[in-house]
Amino acid sequence: MSRITEELDYRNEAANIRLFGSMYSHRRRTEPTTETTTATSKQRNIRNFLYLYKKKKKKDNNTNNNNKIQVVVPQVYPELCTERVVVMEWIDGIKLVDLQRQRRQRQIVKNNNDNNNNEDEDEEDQQVTRDLIRQGIDCTLSQLLDTGILHADPHGGNLLRVTTDENINNNNINNNNNNNNNQHHRDRIKSSTKTTATYRLGYVDFGLLSTVPSTVQDGLICAVAQLIFAKNVTAVANLFGELQLLPGTVLDDPLEREALCRELNTALSQVLVYNGDDIGTTDISTTVSTTSDIPTLRFDKLLEVLSRLVPRFQFQLPPYFLNNARALGTLEGMAKEMDPSFNVLQSLYPFTIQRLLDNPSNSPVVDDTLTSLVEDPVTGKIQRNKVQQLIDDASYYSGYPRRKIIKDVLKSNNGRRLVRRLVREQSMDAVRKVLWNGKFSRTMTNYFRL
Repeated sequence: MSRITEELDYRNEAANIRLFGSMYSHRRRTEPTTETTTATSKQRNIRNFLYLYKKKKKKDNNTNNNNKIQVVVPQVYPELCTERVVVMEWIDGIKLVDLQRQRRQRQIVKNNNDNNNNEDEDEEDQQVTRDLIRQGIDCTLSQLLDTGILHADPHGGNLLRVTTDENINNNNINNNNNNNNNQHHRDRIKSSTKTTATYRLGYVDFGLLSTVPSTVQDGLICAVAQLIFAKNVTAVANLFGELQLLPGTVLDDPLEREALCRELNTALSQVLVYNGDDIGTTDISTTVSTTSDIPTLRFDKLLEVLSRLVPRFQFQLPPYFLNNARALGTLEGMAKEMDPSFNVLQSLYPFTIQRLLDNPSNSPVVDDTLTSLVEDPVTGKIQRNKVQQLIDDASYYSGYPRRKIIKDVLKSNNGRRLVRRLVREQSMDAVRKVLWNGKFSRTMTNYFRL
């Protein structure tokens, strides 16, 4: 009931909108205010805002995803808001769910009439919708891994296709002109923006924002890295404490931990599909690949698997966990309708690598995870091929050239540390070869025999 009451408090929603807009809005950078809200909401929003900007100061501007992800958020008028009324800017846009419905209808008409006259226009509209959905996924991942403040309900009815103000001004469209023929007005706008229109994703309905603790963010990126890069199920199970999914009594019991690893491996083989394998046929702990093969996450199997694991190991599923899964599952479902080959983990993985190298929270868990990924377990030295694979993965899945990735690595905290250690170890190995494989080695041996 507390969450229902919170959603009905429109002052709280207004504060949520201003907070979200300050992080992601492309139109304005509204500074947060401290209008009267419920005490808990006010304290939470201010605390999260301060936490966000402390992290942003630690991060290099070239690698800060917030600077690259900008969506449309309505302007709020807090002086007019009450507990039961929220006054905000009107956002003129089309819901993504309506865009998908229109696409299906056009496809039905096209199949019935065998008419390909508007094929280019349909493909252009589909590409715009695909780009908007990807903006939504990138924004959700940024909320999950960067800011820790997540829009709790990003379904197709709360996401809009919005034509930017800049584009409207550039095309000299007078929005203040009252045209009695609305259809003609819409057609005129569409024709004038057909080739030059710039669209952004719009967010509405901020009744609930989920807060993701920084320790959970760190645990999540480490779990994704261990799962995709190392395919280490045991390491993933060990991170469930940071993810706040299991009580300490389970993690501290060796027998329970061993049972958890077995069950987790079985569960992951059902929800993750590698290279198109059938569900339940892949043991990810034995899957070997020269490059990081990213599996497909089956959201339709996720709840089924969780329903089996939750009572067995006393899983604790906080609201933000379910909200995150629902948000990504909804957006991926929309993306797959447009592009069946879309894989949300391919978007998540580059975020993970960046956070491993940046480590803005200075988490020892992140440091230890990165070290375990690139360190030889026998010699304890950095493996050059693992570092190279990490860079190749970041370049391939993010779409950035390797030169830029290497430049960003050298700017990051953990990246500099890894490079210094690798150079030091490589130099020492070269010195040892010179000392012990040449005449100097034999001379020193004869000397110490005297």
